[in-house]
Amino acid sequence: MRIPRAAVAALALLAFPASASAAVNVTGFSVTPSTTQAGGHPDLRISTTFAADPPSDDTKDLTVRFPPGLVGDPKAVPKCSSSQFASDSCPANTSVGTVAVTAEATLVAVINQTVTSPGTVYNLPAVGAEPARLGIKVRPAAVGPLTFQSISLVSVAKLGPETGYALETTIPDQPRQASSSAGNVALNIKQVDLSLRGRPGAIPFLTNPSSCAPGTFSTTVVPYDSGPPSSRTVPYTATGCGALPFAPKASGTVAAKGSNRKGALVGLTTTFDFPAGGATLKDSVVTLPKDVTSNLDALTRACPAATPAASCPATSFIGTAVAATPLLDTPLRGPVVLKQSATGPLPSLVVRLQGAVPLTLEGKVDISQNRLRNTFPGAPDVPLSQFKLTVDGGKGGLLQAVDDLCRKKHATTADTRLVGWNGKVSVATPELEPQGCAGYKEPRPRAAVSLRRGALRLRVASGRTSRLRVVGVTLPKGVGVSRRRLSGSAGKRLRGKALRVRGRKLRAAASRKGATSVRLSGRRVRVSRGLAGKRVAFRISARDDIGRTVKLVVRTRVRR
Repeated sequence: MRIPRAAVAALALLAFPASASAAVNVTGFSVTPSTTQAGGHPDLRISTTFAADPPSDDTKDLTVRFPPGLVGDPKAVPKCSSSQFASDSCPANTSVGTVAVTAEATLVAVINQTVTSPGTVYNLPAVGAEPARLGIKVRPAAVGPLTFQSISLVSVAKLGPETGYALETTIPDQPRQASSSAGNVALNIKQVDLSLRGRPGAIPFLTNPSSCAPGTFSTTVVPYDSGPPSSRTVPYTATGCGALPFAPKASGTVAAKGSNRKGALVGLTTTFDFPAGGATLKDSVVTLPKDVTSNLDALTRACPAATPAASCPATSFIGTAVAATPLLDTPLRGPVVLKQSATGPLPSLVVRLQGAVPLTLEGKVDISQNRLRNTFPGAPDVPLSQFKLTVDGGKGGLLQAVDDLCRKKHATTADTRLVGWNGKVSVATPELEPQGCAGYKEPRPRAAVSLRRGALRLRVASGRTSRLRVVGVTLPKGVGVSRRRLSGSAGKRLRGKALRVRGRKLRAAASRKGATSVRLSGRRVRVSRGLAGKRVAFRISARDDIGRTVKLVVRTRVRR
């Protein structure tokens, strides 16, 4: 029997559910991965079934939260534009999965049938600070003589502190009716099967956690009319963490320009690069070089311990941090905040990264073997391609040089210990290359000599960046001194073989650590009568702790 179109439209008005005290419960929830290999790229089938009691209520919002570390890359495939999605003309290469929606379609006295409709999941451009957005285009199957228009749903992804850095996606405002060739038809969704592809193209879309600790998938349903949300969880644990590599590379620089002196306030940058396909970073420990220490005056800039890092004033900012992740087009950036510690005398460093995935990391500062050490524990299981932390130098800077950083034998090697979420440890000793030392010349040793009334006084001072190890002196012809009438010091008194005399040659040897100056004093020095009032030359060789030998000629007038 053919039903008049007007009659069908009229009957449709009776099909809409009235508001009632009801609830929608999750009656089934399952997640089926194609692989659980840590760092692998699984195809996922996520199935959720619902039941309303009484059946007049409907599912409004469906939220699925992934286990921490299982993430999706919105850059894996091209994006379908908003206009293309609205007209159901998204290119095939923008798809990341499919959906199948099972619903009961009801039109009084005409239709009461359960039908499963297919659909496609597309990668859409994110809006504002969103990390990602998916579009779901459901194309309802025909029911008897009725055909339906496609249904468009948008799911916004969340990944941040509010989700515990677990990926969460919500399909809001699921339809209670569909537009058909005969008018609106009531829908009651019974089941949603979401299938996502791990590698829809050349670049992986889904990546399993780096950690093999037990995790969970969860789903939560919010009804339209009333009643509390309904949730279910299923376990999900990655496997094979030992097969996942963890080989980050550490590097850095220290800004030495204008700092070729002890106590100069210097800037410092440490950089970690993470190869694709490896485990994510969990903990990091960086011990600064021996030649870099803290500027105690700058500690007064620290923000009070009771003040939240987000409320600390700009005067407490001592640097910047940048984190690049393959999941986002724009890196996360933010200040490094100096903050008083509630548990120790030294302040902490707080990194406040801002962007689509905001992240705050608090580092503990302590002293290890007379060197500053900073520890950042518990970074989330989110992939990074690079992390860079810069401490500003100059006026008010946090760090200062212990010695001249441009000298040849500078001590600017850092120690790093990085721990991946798979439990593997990477240890490195990167050299923080001094910057701004072009054209720099090592200061040369200097010497001064006096010879008066038979008394010899000689002093050799090291260059500003080195320490003297051995000093040799050749006396002028006609000048001599015996060993027992010669004394000397190189930080401490020279005794025994540390001070030798052979003819006109004197030799003074400092300790292994070297000395900033060597002094020699001679009594009753023998001077030929013909040298009185004349200028004579002392030839000096000075070998320092960087292996350099400098020869000097110092002239002085013999005075009686």
